[in-house]
Amino acid sequence: MKFKKNIFLHIGSYQTVADILKDAGKLKEALKYIEKSLEVAKKKEDLNGIAIGENKLGNIYDDMELQQEALKHYKIGYEYALKADYPLLQTDLLSNLGRMELHFGNYQAAEKYLLQNEKLCYEIENEQALQTNCLDLGNLYEKLKKYNLAEKYFLKAKSLFKANTDPKIDQIIATNLSEFYEITKDTYKAFKYLKEANVARDSAFKIESQKLTQDLLAKYETEKKETQIKLLNEEAKT
Repeated sequence: MKFKKNIFLHIGSYQTVADILKDAGKLKEALKYIEKSLEVAKKKEDLNGIAIGENKLGNIYDDMELQQEALKHYKIGYEYALKADYPLLQTDLLSNLGRMELHFGNYQAAEKYLLQNEKLCYEIENEQALQTNCLDLGNLYEKLKKYNLAEKYFLKAKSLFKANTDPKIDQIIATNLSEFYEITKDTYKAFKYLKEANVARDSAFKIESQKLTQDLLAKYETEKKETQIKLLNEEAKT
């Protein structure tokens, strides 16, 4: 039993380190840790671990702008998420698959994945995933010049915005709506949503500034305490 616990610990630990490195922009190093987690997950035949690892691998290749490689791992991850009966991860992978196919201009494949994801999001009542999916569908139908459908999905994404949602997401949605109405020559609505996007951007900046200030204060307090402990230790020695 101890061996099993260590295996699960290694999978989670490797993935956590990979996430930290990815956030720090150290993508090649992050790849190494995800590959280690996958190696352990495959030995254990842990379907969840493999599905999560493949999705994270796709995310990293996505950030590296190696979209073809990312698409390959998203497809593998989705197959394992189905085998593991892991619907929450399936929504994430379907969203990634739809976005990748949209990137490559494979609109029929993108629509298939995104509509499948829309259905699943309603089934598991995941509004956050549905919001992202509606935004992707809006972008897809805008490219296809199916403007009625594009507007429907952009407005649906907007309606799913909650007070506690990240203002960055609201900024993205409002920006998409502004650009959409600019394309469709509705100047009034284009300007209206441009103003909303600017307000959301300012809110996001304010939150980031507050977080940075808190982080700096926490760092200062930690360093201050460490200095005090060091001085006390030196006094004790004296």
